[in-house]
Amino acid sequence: MLTRFLFCMILVLAVACTPARREVDTDLVARVSFEGNGGPLSGHNDYQLRAQMEQGTSSFGALIWPLMYFSEGVGLDREMLDRDAYRLEVWYAHNGWFDARFHGWTIRRLRNPGKRRAAVVQAIGTVDPGEPSLFAKFELDGLDRTSEIFGRTIRRVGYVQPGDQFNLESVYQTRERLLHMMRERTRAYARVTVDMTARPNDREVDVTFHIEPGPVATFGPIVVEGNKVVPEKVIVESLGFHSGEPYDFSKLGRAQRDLFDLGVFGVVNLSPDLSDPENTAVPIAVRVTESRFQRLRFGGGADYDGQSVTPKLSISYRHANLFHRLLRLDSSARAGVAIGLGQSTAVQPIFEFKTGLSTPRLSGPRWGLSVNGLVRQDLQNGQFAYRNAEAGLDLGWTPSRKVVVGFGPKWEIFQFLQFDTPEQQLIAASLFGRDFKNPYQLFTLEGRVTVDWRDHPVYTTRGSFYGFSVKHALPVPAYDSAGDRVDGFHYTDISAEGRMYRTLKFSKRSKDYPFSWAGRLRGRMIQQWNSREVPYPERIFMGGATDVRGFRGQQMGPYDVLCLYEPGRDGSFSSDPGAGLSVNRIELPRGGRVGLTGSLELRYDWAYDITWAVFSDIGALVETPSDLGLDAARVSAGVGARYRSIIGPIRLDLAFRPLYPEDLERPFFINCLGEHATDRNFDLLTAWRKNERSTPPLAVNLLLAIGQAL
Repeated sequence: MLTRFLFCMILVLAVACTPARREVDTDLVARVSFEGNGGPLSGHNDYQLRAQMEQGTSSFGALIWPLMYFSEGVGLDREMLDRDAYRLEVWYAHNGWFDARFHGWTIRRLRNPGKRRAAVVQAIGTVDPGEPSLFAKFELDGLDRTSEIFGRTIRRVGYVQPGDQFNLESVYQTRERLLHMMRERTRAYARVTVDMTARPNDREVDVTFHIEPGPVATFGPIVVEGNKVVPEKVIVESLGFHSGEPYDFSKLGRAQRDLFDLGVFGVVNLSPDLSDPENTAVPIAVRVTESRFQRLRFGGGADYDGQSVTPKLSISYRHANLFHRLLRLDSSARAGVAIGLGQSTAVQPIFEFKTGLSTPRLSGPRWGLSVNGLVRQDLQNGQFAYRNAEAGLDLGWTPSRKVVVGFGPKWEIFQFLQFDTPEQQLIAASLFGRDFKNPYQLFTLEGRVTVDWRDHPVYTTRGSFYGFSVKHALPVPAYDSAGDRVDGFHYTDISAEGRMYRTLKFSKRSKDYPFSWAGRLRGRMIQQWNSREVPYPERIFMGGATDVRGFRGQQMGPYDVLCLYEPGRDGSFSSDPGAGLSVNRIELPRGGRVGLTGSLELRYDWAYDITWAVFSDIGALVETPSDLGLDAARVSAGVGARYRSIIGPIRLDLAFRPLYPEDLERPFFINCLGEHATDRNFDLLTAWRKNERSTPPLAVNLLLAIGQAL
């Protein structure tokens, strides 16, 4: 049956698809390379030259069976290559090589043509760049005493610096930066022109910027157009500036983003009227188009965390302007089934129902309030079934556009689904301590502060982000299902993190090489204030796609193995046919009350919306601060790729780490029969290791996620 299926699939491919080598009437271009240019960091490597060309190359797999049936072939166009030769000489001149000459193309045949397939060739260009010219004099003309600060700033941070190699883009970027700088500081009518004088014999270029600062301006009258339901007062208050305030062009962009964030506009355009240079009160036109206030979405997908795979469906509904009061109603539901992998045979349905009502304008544009609640059934650490309900209130304050402060209470009830029988409750008491109650209730007060200076919340290349939060659990008494009084938990959970993002430059030119790096430090500590332990789900767990990537999700550190049995057909323990037990084998990490992580990632923005990355992570997970030390440190490193999709970056990371004591030592087995008292699978190579687990000396994990790691 399988043979027939494979044969049919091959036949369909052969009949229905056309390989790339049959789709063109000329030779296929496999690759384009150059001779005479520089290496990877020279400023004129093969990749940079190919980016200037019109002639393309065939996509990966166009020459490989069976990938050729799905790949695009690109034919050779000799007229296009001739145009590219001129285009490359112009590019060289714009980047300082004024004497560069392109000597022609060599077409090298890689494969001969057949009766039903095109030939495959490589195009090799020969260039002689010559010696580059440098920036010599850099002058600013037209500045007075009140505007001289712009000149001092642009000399210090501008892209044009005496002694650097000439680059036309750097000149225009300096001009735009100078204009932007002045328009951010009241000079709405500023103008800048530029003169460049080349001295080929000296291989130098003089650059002079002629500046007309214009008068000091303010924001003038604000006119709102296009709104039908949303009050004009709400729009004006959300702008972040008012008439008579000093003119700052950057505030227009921030105001546009803030109006979009209200969720009620499909189009927002803010335009200053600069038609009259004598008018120092610049009129501002705000044109909006209201969008549909209601949205309904359906979706589906699957999660994989190393212990289980979970296909699921989801639905969400949003009303962004309920009762025409800018009240936002968000409701969503998702449902699926978690299928245990490896030694666990559990198949667990999961679901989540969530709703929230919020207003961004409780008292003016700086205060907001939200009420939310959810009911959820899911897996703790990817394998431990639980059900919980939450309700919370959050009061938000935004003292500035970069700073957000939030505070509010939260109530939660949490129940593990496995510990229903008296025998299982005894197991739980031995595992979690005598204070363990199932279910348990938790009442907390939470406060947080975030400072976000990133240039983009997802595809960040510059800026920084800081966060600090405190969650205090109040010992509010409650009653269990039997009516017995249960003392509340009393602890404080403190967490803080800082992230830094920078582009990696090899000169003042901002677009030399598309490298950037990101770093993060994060810490969390839980301090208990009475004799009761912190609830197990509230402890700190580490490992996975967002911290120390060499470990599987939330599986870093020592662990126990818990076995829960149910009647089943497999593994008969009696003489009755089919009578036996099925096992739900849970690898239960112990977690900790102090956790520290640090990550560093170098990113290379390649092509086809793909970014390559190399990374290193370090972390420590212990019970108390006094336990921190070198022996508690866990490190990993690896490589990865990110694809910029419409749903966000799809991230694939391959992480490596050394083996640690928790990998080599036997765990503590709870309620496990002999055949189930085995170690966990902690990486991709576990199945190929010897019994003594002496080889290989590294653990390897593959992680697939949506979103950046940091």
